[in-house]
Amino acid sequence: MECSFSNNISEAVSTCQGPAPGIDQEAVHRIRNQGRIERAKTVRQGFARLKRIAAATHFGGSI
Repeated sequence: MECSFSNNISEAVSTCQGPAPGIDQEAVHRIRNQGRIERAKTVRQGFARLKRIAAATHFGGSI
């Protein structure tokens, strides 16, 4: 699985964005919550991958 990261400069991204016109607070909450879920899933997958690599290194097996 290949990961890609944005090369945006953090200073160029505004953290004080107002709500988009026509979007309600419930939709904003759902979108943010979905983002949190996706980030947590990515972190869990990364730790699982590290665990497999560490076990393979420790026991001398292949990944």
